[in-house]
Amino acid sequence: MPARWNRDLKIIHHDYIVNLFCVFSEASQFLKREGKYRLAERKKASMISIRFMMSLVADLWKHPPLELIGWAGGLAVLAIINPHSHGYPDVCLFKRISIPFCPGCGLGRSISCFLHGDPMRSLQVHPLGILATLILAARAITLLNQSIRQFRASKTSLS
Repeated sequence: MPARWNRDLKIIHHDYIVNLFCVFSEASQFLKREGKYRLAERKKASMISIRFMMSLVADLWKHPPLELIGWAGGLAVLAIINPHSHGYPDVCLFKRISIPFCPGCGLGRSISCFLHGDPMRSLQVHPLGILATLILAARAITLLNQSIRQFRASKTSLS
């Protein structure tokens, strides 16, 4: 290979590296600017969401949605109680007054079994336990969404 070609290749190689470095430098500066902007926006958005959640909790504390507390609390208690223990609480009014058949007996234990991840046992205890769990969870979520919508509407009407 003649010396002139070698020199030309070095020049081309040098120019290519310089151009590539300039492109990377400009790109990194752009990304730094863009990243700082996005980081500031994310911090601002997270502060807004934290403020929103704090004011939502304060508003729910002042005006608690009792039905939501009842359904969510009931599901939470059934999720905590061990359905396989022998000391499971029995609150059936029909059993207490000596009526032999109750269509709801076993529903609480069935829901508890389903919440503990045992759907087959849940179906054995009461065939409508899984359906009841899904209905109660859907109602609790609906009530929570309504509470959030009412809170947002009250905040926008004050602004």
